[in-house]
Amino acid sequence: MKTNTIRRTLAGLCAFAVVLGTAAVLPCSDGPAGAAFSVSAEVLAEGGFEYTLSDGGAVIVGCTSSETDLVIPEKLGGKTVTNVAKDAFAGCGVFGRVTVPGTIKRLTHAGFGSLRAESIEIGEGTEIIDGCCFVCEELTEITVPESVTEIGERAFGYHVEFGTDRYDYSYYENSSFTVYGYMGSAAEAYAVDNGFVFSPLDERGEAVFGIASAEAEAGKEVTVDVTLSECRDIASFRVAVGYDSDVMKLTAVETGSIPGSSESIVTGPVSEDPLVLLWCDMGMGGYSSGEGETVTVASLTFEIDSDAPADDHSLSITLLDEDDLFDSKLHNINYSLEGGWITVKEPVKEKKLEGTVTLKAGKGGDAAAASITLENEDGTVTAVPDKDGSFTLENVKAGEYTITVRNKGFVPYTAEITVGGEEPAALDITMQLYGDVDGDGAVNMKDYGRLQKYLNNNTTKIEAAPADMNSDGKLNMRDYTALQKYLNGWEIELDD
Repeated sequence: MKTNTIRRTLAGLCAFAVVLGTAAVLPCSDGPAGAAFSVSAEVLAEGGFEYTLSDGGAVIVGCTSSETDLVIPEKLGGKTVTNVAKDAFAGCGVFGRVTVPGTIKRLTHAGFGSLRAESIEIGEGTEIIDGCCFVCEELTEITVPESVTEIGERAFGYHVEFGTDRYDYSYYENSSFTVYGYMGSAAEAYAVDNGFVFSPLDERGEAVFGIASAEAEAGKEVTVDVTLSECRDIASFRVAVGYDSDVMKLTAVETGSIPGSSESIVTGPVSEDPLVLLWCDMGMGGYSSGEGETVTVASLTFEIDSDAPADDHSLSITLLDEDDLFDSKLHNINYSLEGGWITVKEPVKEKKLEGTVTLKAGKGGDAAAASITLENEDGTVTAVPDKDGSFTLENVKAGEYTITVRNKGFVPYTAEITVGGEEPAALDITMQLYGDVDGDGAVNMKDYGRLQKYLNNNTTKIEAAPADMNSDGKLNMRDYTALQKYLNGWEIELDD
């Protein structure tokens, strides 16, 4: 932008200073930067600013900008902006956001006390902010860089209300004021000391603690996991797991480990509710989880009371003290706590499953030699029939099952059955002899001949399962040969 030159006389500048001298007096020092420099007779204008040049750089002496947001440049007239003269912003209105360059090492009340803005951002490089620097009621937030190491009393976040004369005044905090800065910096200390909201600009550590949910039956045990996930730079935690001790009893705790840490996870007494889980990486390396990685902090085994009501019983996880959850820089971290529950199911009534095994064998057979198995994903129930083939399967719960009956020399019986809420109907199971191709209960040359005819024309009626001598699900010459050997008294392998 082209630089325009405005010529003013020293006398005019002195007259301007006299007028300003009648303004209200604040008990804040103008600071060494507020009055220690001299203003040349030549005032220049550029980009909405009036300034003078010296060997030390450019000094802003006035502002004519009508922009909503104001960016104070790092350079004017080709030289670095190093200072702001007293009341340089007195003629301006209220800006939305003002950006102050880090080239100005010390921000003073003299230079910025007349600035009015809703938001101020100070650039990296500024080192000192004097007391009463930004005294402005409209100001709601300020961003302070790490380079600032010293902040004076009531430097920002306050405004002044005057009484009957310029010496009658009071300071008031700005409502809902927020300081944006870096953890452990002068900005954080200032915010804490003055009771302002501090919002960190650097990444905090974070972690998600959770408890898995599970189903259980009254009078039985159940195990749930306490987990840690979505971690970034966590170095310590102390959490408590709460539960309904009237419904369940914690009987065992098995702690996990934090990857990369040699420190153990410590538990409080198992008998106490809530249970305390504690870990601290003394090396302060900080743990960060990989994508989708979940760490088991502890596995908790509960014994559900035999009289526990069927319902969802909550498991809570709480942070005992936020100061116990921090990262490798000893900063408190962001966290989320996700509780779970144990659902006690309605008690399942166990039933009896009865039935009869009938052996289709003309020359008899021993039904009592059969074995009966009823199984599903929850377990297996077995029984052996009496001599008359009758059997009873005890303690059968409602559900889907596979029943299998085996007896030497007979084709295994397999079926899918459902045991429901009502008493199940009796099972009538018939077993056929291997090789009984015609289904008459005996194995002889008639079966051999019938299988031969079937293999020749595939139209002869046969019993397929007994004819499949090798149990491969196919009927072919292999079965024909096996039946021949069986009739001749050879020992052949049967799936019985």
